[in-house]
Amino acid sequence: MKGNNSDAAEKAFEKLDIKKNLGMDYYQFETHVRAFVVDMVQPMIKKAEEDHIVSEFLRNEYESIKQRLETLSFETNKTLKKSVT
Repeated sequence: MKGNNSDAAEKAFEKLDIKKNLGMDYYQFETHVRAFVVDMVQPMIKKAEEDHIVSEFLRNEYESIKQRLETLSFETNKTLKKSVT
């Protein structure tokens, strides 16, 4: 299936006569398109990785604060029970 798509794309490329106009064959053109797509997508991937790092840091901070709050609540209740008696 993939071979058929590749063959069809190569035939369509040859019909456009890009080799004569751009001075490159189908595989060179494909390489240029792939490089172009990578250049377009790379900033989004970098931003997503940075966002993931930030969200992971915030999740860890949230868990830490949650744990401290639970400890504080427990200690407060324990102290209140002792003072009432």
